[in-house]
Amino acid sequence: MVGGYGKENYRVIPRGYRTGESKAISLPLDTEGVDMICGGTVEVFIEVYINRPKLLIAGGGHVCYAIYNAALPLDFDIIIFDDREEFLNKERFPEAYDLVLGDIGKSLGGNYPIDENTYIVIVTRGGHKYDEEALAAVANTNAKYIGAMGSKKKNHNYVKKFKGERHGCRNVEKYLFSHRIENCHQ
Repeated sequence: MVGGYGKENYRVIPRGYRTGESKAISLPLDTEGVDMICGGTVEVFIEVYINRPKLLIAGGGHVCYAIYNAALPLDFDIIIFDDREEFLNKERFPEAYDLVLGDIGKSLGGNYPIDENTYIVIVTRGGHKYDEEALAAVANTNAKYIGAMGSKKKNHNYVKKFKGERHGCRNVEKYLFSHRIENCHQ
């Protein structure tokens, strides 16, 4: 609260939220709506906190390890999902925000809120089965990015399948695969 009565808050707080940036502002106290008898100005520093972006990596193998290391300097909260304890541990991923051991599809589908500040990379083992389960769990989320590693044919089949009636994927245009997404609209 600034001042004694809080009238200034009405003008100060919205300014900080509108810009989304932390900064100092000068607030005149004789402005209409504030009408402080003392007049003058007050300097206010507004610090805006936003959540760090999340990088969810489905799969804990060698490709995940490379992505994890590449993402470390990018200031993500990195969460890794895998069902193999020997791959998913703090010794291997010491700076991960969280390690989720268990069924990848179920874990992705329920444990972590996925919002427009979430990036998802699917690089599971064993070909199509685990990738498809992970993709099904996140297909209709608000994630900013959903990517899966695979051949053109594999990813074309995924997009075709997930646009179909089974999943009714409304966000298929977000998938960035190894080929142009327009190929799916043929």
